[in-house]
Amino acid sequence: MPRHIENFKPGIENGKEEKIDYSRERLVNLEIKEPVVVEGNAFPEARKIEIGQLEARDNAFFKAENCRAERVEAGVDAFLKAKKCQAGEVNVARNGFEDAKDCYVEKLIAGKDAFVDAKDCCVESVEVGRDAFVGAKDCQVGDVKARGDAFQGAERCRAERVEARAGAFGWSEGCLITEKVKAEEIGPGSLGLVVLGKTEGE
Repeated sequence: MPRHIENFKPGIENGKEEKIDYSRERLVNLEIKEPVVVEGNAFPEARKIEIGQLEARDNAFFKAENCRAERVEAGVDAFLKAKKCQAGEVNVARNGFEDAKDCYVEKLIAGKDAFVDAKDCCVESVEVGRDAFVGAKDCQVGDVKARGDAFQGAERCRAERVEARAGAFGWSEGCLITEKVKAEEIGPGSLGLVVLGKTEGE
């Protein structure tokens, strides 16, 4: 079980307590309840970290595994190549959950892309400045709003509502939309695309 940060015994050097460096690689087994601000990268390659609120000036949770966070803000990317991580709300300037596996997030807002090449991820709400779920596999999503493409080249993904300003589900395989899809172009070259609800687009 993760231990609370208050139980962590810091090292003593020159009579001063050594604080934990949250930008250090491969931190393991920490539960952090107070808000944390990191000037650079936060929790790279970390495992079994539980945190309430995190603000990272650069990247957050790069290649992290089995981490949980209630709220994350990152100045660059968040949860790239992460595995088995959970998050409440994530707001990231560039990319979120790229090449991630088996992750869950309630709400993601990304300035550029989200869940590109992701696998087995589950998301309730996604809003991105560019592309979402391009090349993704076996993902389940509630709402997706993308200013670029959505689910291009995706496989076996399921979504409730999808809005994309460009294309959606082009060259995809075995995908399902249960309520609504709206895009400039829908599904050219796709195999087994099923839309149970409303379709708006070409």
